[in-house]
Amino acid sequence: RNAMFLLALSCGIPSMAQKPASADQYTHNTTVFVEFWGEGVFNSLNIEKTMAIAPLVSVHTRLGFGYKKLDANFFSVPVDVGLSYGRAVKLELSVGATPYVFSTNTGDRASGALAPTIGLHLRFQEPNGGIFLRIGALVAPLGSLNDIPGNEDYVEKGAWGWNPGLAIGITF
Repeated sequence: RNAMFLLALSCGIPSMAQKPASADQYTHNTTVFVEFWGEGVFNSLNIEKTMAIAPLVSVHTRLGFGYKKLDANFFSVPVDVGLSYGRAVKLELSVGATPYVFSTNTGDRASGALAPTIGLHLRFQEPNGGIFLRIGALVAPLGSLNDIPGNEDYVEKGAWGWNPGLAIGITF
């Protein structure tokens, strides 16, 4: 019995092995970038991982940290996943969420929210690394931004609004 078990196991293991994916099929890149407006609402520093899933299709996961000093301290953490199509210039659709918190400088008032986001972007990103540029806009529930002390004159966006964005960084 033991001999048959070992024979079956040794014959089955090689058939379970898979060929490694070629470098052309899966390319992992890391991008560090600064985004003005966009998902970070005002500005943010971000890190993004990119994985090519087909010759012209890539998936991007992003995490950022945003800060802006108004009459209040504004913090945001943009998180999203994007799908892009193209070679060096790509059309990207992203979905995510941006939790944000603001507090007065005296510390007597703090508030926050979680804003779901949908973004449409045009990005320039060489597959082998280098300069990264992205321009686009997101749609999110941004009306509560008017409640931030020092930001009362911000253009009223209503319950849902759009926010343009420009990102500049490097891919390595």
